[in-house]
Amino acid sequence: MTIYKEPWRWVHQAVCSLARQSYKNFEVIIIVDNPGYPSIAELQSLLKHLKLTAVIRVNDDNLGLVASLNSALNLVSGQYIARFDSDDECLPDRFDKELRFLRDNNYDFVSSSINLMSENGDIIKSLAFKGSLSTKQVKWIEPRSNPFWHPTWLMRKKVMDELKGYRSLYSVEDFDFVLRALDAKFELGILGEALVNKRIVESSISETGGYRQAVYAHFLINKYRSGELNLQVKLPKINPESEREYLSTLARKKKLERASALKKIGFSISLLSTSSGRLILANIIHQRFSIPAVKILKCLIF
Repeated sequence: MTIYKEPWRWVHQAVCSLARQSYKNFEVIIIVDNPGYPSIAELQSLLKHLKLTAVIRVNDDNLGLVASLNSALNLVSGQYIARFDSDDECLPDRFDKELRFLRDNNYDFVSSSINLMSENGDIIKSLAFKGSLSTKQVKWIEPRSNPFWHPTWLMRKKVMDELKGYRSLYSVEDFDFVLRALDAKFELGILGEALVNKRIVESSISETGGYRQAVYAHFLINKYRSGELNLQVKLPKINPESEREYLSTLARKKKLERASALKKIGFSISLLSTSSGRLILANIIHQRFSIPAVKILKCLIF
């Protein structure tokens, strides 16, 4: 788990959710990627109070998420690695159910479904699957839609060792890791039950960041399908004109959110005329009907 600038109340809730786990045989490794973080003493005191076995490392400088995660991996001594975010909450039986799911099915790397949680801690929506997904199903769905939520990950340590940790690919390092695990023929599975409450923070990804993330993910999918994912990967440059077009179209969408049904239909039709519009329309349909966005895009391109 890494901490950067998360509010102390969120970190407190995250750590307390670890202490409530029904499975007790684990060690917490926390990297504080902010030497000026104001609640380090409170964190140490809380871990002691909860009697959690823990290792805390405070970076001398802000190294970034990927470097911090990779440094945490060097401190792992157990057979399994679980990923968690410092602003989320685990349900009490998360570790127990994920570990049994992994062992019973002989998987190398698993995740669970999630509940979306507001900044205030209210559950907004459950994104649970009706059933669990096998390796074959994950291989089909992952390049089309990414349901492998990183705060729910549990894997055998050999997966992280063989893949040599995370690569420094801004905003898509998790997606890259999952695709590389599939490419390396590891067995992956998704437990249908929601075992983590993931906090949705409005400021975490800007509209510009969301566009770039979508472009980078599409780039990685093409590399995966062409068998070039494990080569030296350099993310593509963002076309400023396409980015402006995307943001302009997104602004129009927000304006028309309360418009009449007829205007909404007209706007939806207009989205088909540009690549950025088709990207937005694909994401809308994906969110509404759970159809993979990449599959939708293929239907929208003509």
